[in-house]
Amino acid sequence: MDPKAAADALMTEHPQEWVGAFVSELLNDLRAEDLSDAMRQLDLSDAQAADLFGVTRQAVAKWRKEGIPAERQPAVWDFVDAVRVLSRYLRPERMVAAVRRKNAQGESLLDVGRTQSLAQMRAQIEATLDLRRVAP
Repeated sequence: MDPKAAADALMTEHPQEWVGAFVSELLNDLRAEDLSDAMRQLDLSDAQAADLFGVTRQAVAKWRKEGIPAERQPAVWDFVDAVRVLSRYLRPERMVAAVRRKNAQGESLLDVGRTQSLAQMRAQIEATLDLRRVAP
């Protein structure tokens, strides 16, 4: 079935609030899959991701199964976006080393995410890989 036709059918067959809840659940499932994909690309276990997000291993496992709570979503999206930037510029086999390599201050990108914020980690990745800084 065409997605547009399916959406039209849902809108005519169900109340708008039900459709809104359905879409919200569908997006939450997709976002949980994005988190799982990002963790897989960086070879992070639930325990390592939990340390990064400042939660328990069980919380991360629950997020991946049932969706990410609204209050945790901004940090998760910063993390997912950071991994997407890395995957645009690095080969998959290089990504793990890139986030674990220590800089001159003895801090890895994962350390930045853990000790500062995941937004700061994303910003550092974007700044490092900003090809506009390279002279033509």
